[in-house]
Amino acid sequence: MDKRDKLETESVEVTHIESLECFYIQFKKNQFRFFQLEKEINNYAQMAGPVVHPELNNLYLVMYTTQKEKRWCRGRLVEFKNGEREPLYEIFFIDFGSTQTVNISKLREITPNLELIKPFAIRCELYNPANISWNRNAHVYMGKMINGKEVYMMLKNIQDCVHVVDLLVSSSDGGMTSIVDIMINTCSNPLSAASDDNSSVSSLPMVPFSSDVKVYSNSYKFKKNCSYDVIVANVVDPHNIFVQIASNAEALRKVTSAMKSYYRNMDTFSCVPVEGSFVAVLNKDAIRGHWHRALIKKVNLNSSTASVKFIDWGNNVVVPWNNIRMLAEQFCRLESQAILVRLAQIEPPEGSLAWSDRATTFLQTYFATQEPLKMKAINTDPFEVALFQMKDTVDICVNALLVREKIAVSTGKISQVVEWPNVMENQGFTGEDGLVESLLEKAEESDYDDGSEDDDPNVVKQPINVVKVVSPELIHIKFQSLLEKEQQLHKELQIHYFKEQETKDSWELDELCVVNYSNFYIRGKIVAKLPDDQYRINVYDLVEEATKHVTQIYVCTKYFAKQPNSVFKAHLGNIRPAGGEKWSLTSIETLQKIFGKYKDIYGTKIAIDASDKPQATKSIPMHMWYTKVKLGGALEANVKKFISVNNKLVKMGFAYKVAPKPVQVASPKDASDKLLAPICNVSGDDVGESPVKPESNAESTVFGNVKLQKNTSPDKNDSEAAEASGSQKGKETVNWYDLVEEEERQASSQNDSPYDTKEADIEDWIPPFPIDKEEFHAIIITAENEGYLYLREESLHKVYLEMENNIKEFFANKTPGEKEDHKWEVGQLCTIASDDGKFYRGKVYGISSEAVTVVMIDFGSDHLVKPDQLHREILYPKIPAFASRVKLDRVFPKCGSWLSSDYECFLSLCPNYARIVVKSSLKTEMPLVEMFTTDGINVNHLLTQRCPNLTRCESLDSSKSGDDDDEEDGAVIEDEESVDYDPEKDVLNLAALIPHQKYTIQPLPEAEPDEKIYMTIIAVLAFNKVVIKPSICIPTDELLTLGQHIHQQHMDQPVVRKSDIRIGMPCICRYSEDGIWYRAEIFNIEGLDCGYVFVFFVDFGNVESVTVDNIREMRKEWFDQPVSSHVAELAIELKTGNHMEHVFQQIKQLYEEEKLVKVLQREPLRVHLYEENGELCYNSMVKRGLLTVRDA
Repeated sequence: MDKRDKLETESVEVTHIESLECFYIQFKKNQFRFFQLEKEINNYAQMAGPVVHPELNNLYLVMYTTQKEKRWCRGRLVEFKNGEREPLYEIFFIDFGSTQTVNISKLREITPNLELIKPFAIRCELYNPANISWNRNAHVYMGKMINGKEVYMMLKNIQDCVHVVDLLVSSSDGGMTSIVDIMINTCSNPLSAASDDNSSVSSLPMVPFSSDVKVYSNSYKFKKNCSYDVIVANVVDPHNIFVQIASNAEALRKVTSAMKSYYRNMDTFSCVPVEGSFVAVLNKDAIRGHWHRALIKKVNLNSSTASVKFIDWGNNVVVPWNNIRMLAEQFCRLESQAILVRLAQIEPPEGSLAWSDRATTFLQTYFATQEPLKMKAINTDPFEVALFQMKDTVDICVNALLVREKIAVSTGKISQVVEWPNVMENQGFTGEDGLVESLLEKAEESDYDDGSEDDDPNVVKQPINVVKVVSPELIHIKFQSLLEKEQQLHKELQIHYFKEQETKDSWELDELCVVNYSNFYIRGKIVAKLPDDQYRINVYDLVEEATKHVTQIYVCTKYFAKQPNSVFKAHLGNIRPAGGEKWSLTSIETLQKIFGKYKDIYGTKIAIDASDKPQATKSIPMHMWYTKVKLGGALEANVKKFISVNNKLVKMGFAYKVAPKPVQVASPKDASDKLLAPICNVSGDDVGESPVKPESNAESTVFGNVKLQKNTSPDKNDSEAAEASGSQKGKETVNWYDLVEEEERQASSQNDSPYDTKEADIEDWIPPFPIDKEEFHAIIITAENEGYLYLREESLHKVYLEMENNIKEFFANKTPGEKEDHKWEVGQLCTIASDDGKFYRGKVYGISSEAVTVVMIDFGSDHLVKPDQLHREILYPKIPAFASRVKLDRVFPKCGSWLSSDYECFLSLCPNYARIVVKSSLKTEMPLVEMFTTDGINVNHLLTQRCPNLTRCESLDSSKSGDDDDEEDGAVIEDEESVDYDPEKDVLNLAALIPHQKYTIQPLPEAEPDEKIYMTIIAVLAFNKVVIKPSICIPTDELLTLGQHIHQQHMDQPVVRKSDIRIGMPCICRYSEDGIWYRAEIFNIEGLDCGYVFVFFVDFGNVESVTVDNIREMRKEWFDQPVSSHVAELAIELKTGNHMEHVFQQIKQLYEEEKLVKVLQREPLRVHLYEENGELCYNSMVKRGLLTVRDA
């Protein structure tokens, strides 16, 4: 039983407060009746006649006006007043208790039915057992206390029709608090201007209820000299730091996320905070999140605020009462996560009794990054610790850093040493590691004995952070000397964009912006425009890419735009790859392993060899070192050793050092020949000669089911290869890897090179690879609206990457000066230079004055580029496109097309790698597929579950165009196949055979054949279908009583079984706007397989999509009240289906309007709608040729 039932209280809403001796309430139990009354008043007021001679004490319909709304209400004329220009009338609103002075234009006559309904406002007086003389402004403070809270009334007495009551509100401890007690006990002169600011509700009498809402303190047991991984949660000063156990971070994140969802979706009320109770608090924080578990420390009545402590973070915040909610029981299971610690063996500088702000600011950087730290317990009582930044070779002591920065003084050895050797760094790679690890471990054996120039003391080495390793030619780094500025910039970005987020309708390429990436605001640059207002953004401060909708991209202010980058491009200078022009995969992997294992990296900019100048213009030539600490023996210091990364690659045989050479300027032809030579596998001197024919027993590689011969001579001529690529049907596997390399090898002369394609001979790219398997794995390239996909079969993806790399090598060093001015035309083939440094095969699809629209044929996506990003030369014209277009099978939109939210959900669910099952014939032009994630989840089905507009059932609308064969291929056959007779299931299926009871429809008024009657359009279901109701039909008391019974007793009715749901079946359903249950009828079941159906609320005409668990069975007695609304078909037809949506929108404008109705046919009901002048309501659309009119 609910605790409020024990007190015999009633849930109420306070509608008007004049004083504590006179205020008005409405009972929540009458909410349904009041809602019905307002609806009928609103409908009737539109046709009600004006009041000519107002009379005292008479009831009228009156326009009630506030700053926020205007509404028609029942009001009693209580006084005549003389206005400056016209007579005025004081009106008492009987359903609210308030008064207002209006002129005669705001008065309307009222019907007897509306007049006879009892007033909903009940006059009350606050219970005052102590006979206190309330302050004249006390009612203002009472209004503040109950604002936003669920209010309950306890009746004490009734005197002269005035209810003497006590008002109760929920308190944060799970009980209820009396408003009377608050006002009596807070101060001697209640709510006067001199009230004590420290007024508290901690000692108020509370209605005694036991509460299970309690969060237990953290029970983690710490042992002296043991280490733990922690995250800084809050910093007060070095002796008061709150940390969280890092292993619990995910559990806390799940609780916080669940709280956000729970309190956003639930209609929860705020409560009176009580000191010492646990609550949920809304307080938006860029790092901590929005909703938090908190303990109320102090309550201020006069300011309606409370001081709370976040038990998972340790910080104290003052919040308004309206931000406080009762803590749900499911959020109490996780122990509080904030643990208070004290940094050991440090004290404030001499002469200071307290810690400086600088000390707190220094430690706040660890909170801002949320980087896990190592915590070593020095003492457990008091709990004193040392915090360390974790590196692979050494740990950096935070306690000692404070001393080094002269923010603290040391009182022990721990805070005197900054770098502590990490014993794990001496451990090599495990025996289970691969070849690269074994080679690196072998090379590391001589690190301490190496007497090379690695440790040259004359070289100034800067500490750097390696962000991302692509190859020795491209390493993204940060300089540690700039980290403080970067952190300051990061902090300013969070503060500025947390408050101000200016957006734009469109963006240009290379334009700077700011986006929310991983819950932080980060600078970025627009690199590509995608369909549906999506943009691809280079988050250059993180070396990442993100795709954002235009509404999620913010304008980068001039201040942030001029701030320097925090990430720089660098490369290992003066070394070259051994054995060729490209770095081997093993060398790249080795470099990544080095930087992955060692975190203390140093670097310096070096002078470059002449041949390194082209690379130096793109990135910084550097010499880099990683460090290792050699532990000293007794009375010996530890030795830090610098190991050269450049030299390491040379010693391992992956690179050679470049000897200085005089600068030479090569002619354009020489440069072109030298560029072509490595790509075509011939030397620069032999570019004009035919390549040597390889041996027949060459090495081969197998990817999936496609055999890729690395070095086999071509056994087909060009025409045969082109024919094979265009006509592949799956019977013979075409070796596309061979074809890629074949074009490279056939560089017998510059003119015959595959890179100098003759435009006249090539009109278009070869169509995509045909899909020849019913099931395969694929890379998902592009997701389009309406469920279309571009994908690349897994076995072909590695072939594409090989081709892409060759194209990049050819075009990489071409400068704008080498590009020929060319007037582009639609349909021309091209090569696209992308901002990501890659080059793609493309085709021109559109041209504007400043940009060209191109399609990347290997991705299926279109892009807006500048003309100087296009090359006329094209490569690999004989290779088909690597993007095959398919469509999701049986994913249909209910409203005729996908919504933008459907497409956004599709993008979020679409995996990068998927299993594809083709459901249609392989010969069809657009294959229909089911897509599965690596976990086996069916994306088609998941999409229809997440998107109410999408369904697996094809529309069964009779107006749908298409022949009978198409319909038989759809949902009808599937339904027929699934309904098989089974004698054992006869009992279960019996309900489907029993005819449902039908509603009794109230007959239309009798009329002559040409007579028109006034009716109100209460709903528009389609362009030719409306719901009408006689204008004089006002809900009877019986209907209002029926509605109240349905709402109060709906929980007693069983939920309709999904298998029993049929079109036209009566039921009761919950209406989403007011949460009240009404009589309804199943209207559409095309989304039944996804748990949604459309219902028609028979008494009010609304149509809404509801879940099947919100459909309950009707009681027999609920059919007794006849239905007064009628579904009518308009006698009109569309001349063409293209204008259906436009006509529908025009007909929808008739909603809630009163029109003249001429009945053409009663069964089924078919009508015409007329204006007052006798013209058809849709005559303008008939004249424009959109509609034709039928006579019957």
